[in-house]
Amino acid sequence: MIINILMIIFGIVMLIISYYLYKHTNTPFIKIKPEYLTQYKLTTRFISILFLIAGIISLLTIVFNNKTFSIFALLFGSICAAYYAIFISNKFHI
Repeated sequence: MIINILMIIFGIVMLIISYYLYKHTNTPFIKIKPEYLTQYKLTTRFISILFLIAGIISLLTIVFNNKTFSIFALLFGSICAAYYAIFISNKFHI
């Protein structure tokens, strides 16, 4: 029961982050040099789609009630977040 509630929270957070990143593709939330702006837009849009997929998968795990599917959704969302954080920190020297 508690796992289902946490998966719902995780799915909603993933969907909110996906929406935020997709809406802010053209307006970066950090200072970016103009030569990196195109790469930022492409990566942010790609990651927002991956977060959307992770959110949908995590919400589908409630319906199927499969622990393996839940673990996959959590790992997929975490890997996407880690990739985006590493990309931002390497490209923009934060």
